[in-house]
Amino acid sequence: MRRKAQTLAQELGVPFAETEQTADLDLLLVSTPERLELRDNRDQRIGPVSVDFSSLDLRPFGPGLSRRQPLARAFGKKVRTIADATAGLAQDALLLALMGFQVTAIERSGVVGNRDFFFLDENGKLVTESLRDFTKKALRKRFASLSAFLQRWTAAERKQAIIEELANEGLPLDPLADEVGKDLDPFDLICHVAFDRRPLTRRERAQNVRKRDVFAKYGPQARAVLEALLAKYQDDGVLNLDDPRILHIAPFDLMGTPTQLIREFGTRADFERAVHELQAALYQEVA
Repeated sequence: MRRKAQTLAQELGVPFAETEQTADLDLLLVSTPERLELRDNRDQRIGPVSVDFSSLDLRPFGPGLSRRQPLARAFGKKVRTIADATAGLAQDALLLALMGFQVTAIERSGVVGNRDFFFLDENGKLVTESLRDFTKKALRKRFASLSAFLQRWTAAERKQAIIEELANEGLPLDPLADEVGKDLDPFDLICHVAFDRRPLTRRERAQNVRKRDVFAKYGPQARAVLEALLAKYQDDGVLNLDDPRILHIAPFDLMGTPTQLIREFGTRADFERAVHELQAALYQEVA
């Protein structure tokens, strides 16, 4: 038991102790006569954390690991990769991994997860990686090079589709965006983390578009719509700018009905073409 506890502490990157005299350490894995506990000495209001898997049915062919149970059925038959973004003490993640899913457990609690990823590799070994390192490796597997990613991004009229594909493959970008802490859109986030490219914030990209005056060929009302779309990208990170449903919300609802606003460009196809030109301008390199 002691050797296993020491190995676990090493894998988690925390000290291991068998004594109560640990006040000088922050996070600590402690072996008590009853169980292993993870303790946070930085905040005495937080009690020790321990996990009891004894209530789980982990028999290889038992009902607890059946693909027919509700937890497994919720993902359907085609899903193979799962990101548990609120892993907690990882009981569900453990069950899903033992059912054969590839599970990434994400827990942002400083006591439980410390913003690291814990997952089982192909040999069933617990692997711990920082969020940034895990995401970089996963993105480099998905896109072999910066050029490959740029080609994929440029070819996609609907940029949000790429983000949704990554999330469906167990790679949600929101936790990474929170950690990087800048107002980056997914394009810059991927280029920066996966390929070490200097990022631009959404505001910087929007300002570059305004400097190039790409709206000059349109009439006043159409220019106002495009400027409002650009502001939605800058302030809210909206990527689906060509979705007409966006014209139902502020500030567009004060400019006219969606049909009226689209007619300022001609047809719906003309509106979509104008928005795609705006999106292309956002990612145009600046000398």
